Amino acid sequence: MTAPFDTNSPDLVSWVESANAPETPFPIQNLPYGRFRRDASDPWSIGVAIGDQVLDVHGAGLAHSSEMGEWLTLGRAQRVAQRRMISLALKHGNDNRARIKPWLVPMTEVELGLPCEIRNYSDFFIGVHHAYNTGRLSRPDTPLLSAGAERCLLLTRGLSTVRSLRMLESCSCSLKSSLCYHQDQNSTRNVRDRRRMIRSLKRRSPQ
Repeated sequence: MTAPFDTNSPDLVSWVESANAPETPFPIQNLPYGRFRRDASDPWSIGVAIGDQVLDVHGAGLAHSSEMGEWLTLGRAQRVAQRRMISLALKHGNDNRARIKPWLVPMTEVELGLPCEIRNYSDFFIGVHHAYNTGRLSRPDTPLLSAGAERCLLLTRGLSTVRSLRMLESCSCSLKSSLCYHQDQNSTRNVRDRRRMIRSLKRRSPQ
């Protein structure tokens, strides 16, 4: 029975010579994704770092899309298969080397971009010490805004989920009025917008 291909095997060697150098941060075992373009007039594409090169995986036919957002929706099995396909293409002895090589670009010749659009999400303070230390960054004299602030451990950045919005609405401490401080200076207005959103959601969805 043939053992499954291990993309992290220390025995793997790439036909991209710079990926085999001991000091490289991007050997064939480490293929981080990124968004790049060669020129300001070129469209963005998805690539992986390999040695001192960037492989345009979409252009090389190793990816179904050039949008990172679509990659993030793939299931685990699809992600594993995608990684295996790219690793095999860069593995020493690969028969498709001639087809893949034109899609390699020196890192010094590419412009890196934001991998994908970051939408709404929620962060949580893990405790009062986390909230205190975070508050010290912007308010050294008053890290916690009220005596009850330690009970409000939700830091909401954007309209992320119905649940987080309802947790925000139920919070009674004064920290609520500045939950968006790090994200937006118009924090009070944003919290009011969230309250209006919560009331609307409550009318349309079950508790």
